[in-house]
Amino acid sequence: MSSVTLTIDANAVTVPDGTTIWEAARGIGIEIPVLCHDPRLRPVGVCRMCVVDVGERVLAASCVRAAQEGMKVSTRSERVERCRKSLTELLLVDYPLDSLRELTTGDDELLNLAKRHGLQRQPTKLPRGDVRPKDLSSRVIAVDHSACILCDRCIRACDEIQHNDVIGRTGKGYTARIAFDLDSCMGDSSCVSCGECAAVCPTGALTHKPLAAPIRPRDALRSVASVCPYCGVGCAITVHADPKQNAIAMVDGVEGSPGNQGRLCVKGRYGFDYAHHSQRLTVPLIRRPEFYPKGPLSGEVNGDNRRRKPGGLVDYGEVLPAFRDATWDEALDLVASRLKAVQEHYGPGALAGFGSAKCSNEEAYLFQKLVRAAFGTNNVDHCTRLCHASSVAALLETIGSGAVTNVFGDVKNAEVCLVAGSSTTENHPVAATFIKDAAARGTTLIVVDTRATGIDRHAHHFLQLKPGSDVALYNSWMHVMIEEELIHRDYIRGYTENFETLREVVKRYPPERAEEICGVSAERIRETARVFGRARSAIIFWGMGISQHTHGTDNARCLISLALLTGNVGRPGTGLHPLRGQNNVQGASDAGLIPMMYPDYQRVDDPPVRKRFEEAWGLPLDQKRGLTVVEIMAGALEKTIRGMYMMGENPFLSDPNTNKVRRALASLDFLCVQDIFLTETAEFADVILPATSFFEKTGSYTNTDRRVQIGRKVLEPPGQARLDWEILCEVSRRMGYPMSYKDAEEIFAEFVSLAPSYRGLSYRSLVPYGRLWPCPDPEQSDGIQLLFGDGFPTPTRRGKFVPAEYRGAAELPDRDYPFILNTGRLLEHWHTGVMTRRSRALREIRPEAFCEMHREDLAGLGLSGGEYVRVSSRRGSITLRVHASSRVSRGSVFIPFHFREAAANTLTNDQLDPFGKIPGFKYCAVNVEKT
Repeated sequence: MSSVTLTIDANAVTVPDGTTIWEAARGIGIEIPVLCHDPRLRPVGVCRMCVVDVGERVLAASCVRAAQEGMKVSTRSERVERCRKSLTELLLVDYPLDSLRELTTGDDELLNLAKRHGLQRQPTKLPRGDVRPKDLSSRVIAVDHSACILCDRCIRACDEIQHNDVIGRTGKGYTARIAFDLDSCMGDSSCVSCGECAAVCPTGALTHKPLAAPIRPRDALRSVASVCPYCGVGCAITVHADPKQNAIAMVDGVEGSPGNQGRLCVKGRYGFDYAHHSQRLTVPLIRRPEFYPKGPLSGEVNGDNRRRKPGGLVDYGEVLPAFRDATWDEALDLVASRLKAVQEHYGPGALAGFGSAKCSNEEAYLFQKLVRAAFGTNNVDHCTRLCHASSVAALLETIGSGAVTNVFGDVKNAEVCLVAGSSTTENHPVAATFIKDAAARGTTLIVVDTRATGIDRHAHHFLQLKPGSDVALYNSWMHVMIEEELIHRDYIRGYTENFETLREVVKRYPPERAEEICGVSAERIRETARVFGRARSAIIFWGMGISQHTHGTDNARCLISLALLTGNVGRPGTGLHPLRGQNNVQGASDAGLIPMMYPDYQRVDDPPVRKRFEEAWGLPLDQKRGLTVVEIMAGALEKTIRGMYMMGENPFLSDPNTNKVRRALASLDFLCVQDIFLTETAEFADVILPATSFFEKTGSYTNTDRRVQIGRKVLEPPGQARLDWEILCEVSRRMGYPMSYKDAEEIFAEFVSLAPSYRGLSYRSLVPYGRLWPCPDPEQSDGIQLLFGDGFPTPTRRGKFVPAEYRGAAELPDRDYPFILNTGRLLEHWHTGVMTRRSRALREIRPEAFCEMHREDLAGLGLSGGEYVRVSSRRGSITLRVHASSRVSRGSVFIPFHFREAAANTLTNDQLDPFGKIPGFKYCAVNVEKT
């Protein structure tokens, strides 16, 4: 790239051709004031505050003017300063005395300029206009039009960073102002409350509302670098807390982070106050003898006439009388003795444990170690079983590794991006911004889903297929690509095997047959197959819409075959990326929180592997693969599982067939629940141990990109709540297997010593933005981004085509249950709602359960949007409000599963995928009727 040399304030500087004067000055430490520009935004030069003297008749806006060879720039001449002062004075005329940004964070850029130029807040020599209105309708952002200088930062942040296209301008002349949608109030608009507009606003026009503690200047708060506790994107954040109140005031995204690059969603920016909720558990609890046999203490989930207050959370007033306070020693002794009694009487296989993808790598590692070493069984699992177990099964089978082969940010280098079965804008909203950005810059985006989820609005091709028909569609794509030679023959010969078997299978899926199965026209199938097949680089993202089926492994096999068929692995802009759900579901799986694998996916039934762990842990280990989540619940019903320990998991709402789960939990001889709130599952516990929230401890977390980052302690835990890893060590010691560590860093070091993929990583190397695993040289490298460019970790070093035949769902609609149910998440909530429904802003934005149905289906039932309906399956029924929606196809119903009072998993089927052992959350037959 060519370069130019110029002089800025007598400083010679050489920069790449095309660099702006503002960027060149900033690079040598000269800050040119600017109001309309932000480094993450496209410069527009509307405020003119950044003008500089380049020796021409008029001053030049440095944010848009390119540096030129030999240019001499003055950034602080008298002429320049006079211009800036006049501009500042004009902007101050209508500026409010009570600027919220000045009163809170103290970083009002306009007022800082006024102070620099010695200007009063309201100049008297210039006429003042009418006061513009305020808009306080948003739950999280305050709008003051009087403080708006029309710099358009918010518009560009909404359009160019988040790609939500909500903010624009309305009015003319003096009446011009920013507007939301077609001039709606912000709270009534399509705004998704990501807060990006308030983050870039230079004045008091858009400011964050306080949630848990008053917002004050950042230098008056304690700022801690950490990670978002919600989804698998793992956004780097800075948490600003008031140490005197032991409360979080606000959260910022970290602009230098290679993952989120400063972007956040509504949960990451505003969903932190759950940690301060009054319902936090603060003391150990033991069930009173008179409250046996066990059962749900606050009524049946949905449908019990005794139910309760609106809002849907566990009613502490009904539940807590069943428990008494206990000392830590009493509670821990009881847990250890009862688990030991089950172990001695029924054998180690009668015990099981559920860990959590919300907990850190260190906590996950110790939990599986507790179950394997102290309990003596491999019956340990977590919510990965309900998430991407089928994807991992397919990846291990075909390419020898369950890891994503590329990071989500590299979509910018893809010619084509396929998003399959993923509500990316709601489940992974920050990752979605990178996909939307790539689509806006020329990447062809293909979205395949049964429901219009939001990401489809940015797609060049949206294929809305019938539920459960993915295999037929992708087999037909491969049929077309092979038939028309849109495949990478050299790659297939050099890096794959079993191609001929695949070819024979997909021959049976011409587009005309696929059309009959999936409902997408043969013409559209051919068109999109050609787009994908002709791409020089293509990346594939997928989510629960692929994996959460009884044929989820087959779905994933097809996507992997697409990548192998076209050679789209191991190069920039290519890859296979199942978007991980929870913030540490990747790390918890890496740490061995799965029943058939030790840490780093080393098989428990492999004798040399088992010997290595026996030597490390100092005792013989169980030789058999353990049971999965759903199998453990079935075992509890059959009384082959007698005792359980659950850390941060809420299977009562997250597992399929809730009524069966309820009976299983009630059947256990002993249940210990370790959590931060009294969950629905904890209602069945014999002992409840109060743990620490994400913000009250330090630990490492691994995101969907394989990036290992440190979440740091911000708050002191409430009451007697203890660190999770310390509790585990105490239980293990009392069961006769001592575990002792001084801190999380020491635990991480032990985990790394047993996990080859993490080799070389340490807490020191994870500062400041973490590292991708594998990372052979943490001192010199961020880690290996692109995997498997030179072959796969299989015995033959080749990827294997594993063809799949289309199979119907395990349960099909019929006369009694004519609709197909699809469950999923909402942007504002997470999983079973334990955290998000206790976050004020998130709860207010999405306060209640609902279902979506097509307008024509509602009309056929004589129903209107807004009415209450009863949705029933062969396993149970729930009552909730129905929304008329064009997002779902006819014959389908969508229900989010966050809400206890309308628990979607009361309806779902617990039949399993035979390979990944994952239940079919995305497909079961239901009936809908007016209540």
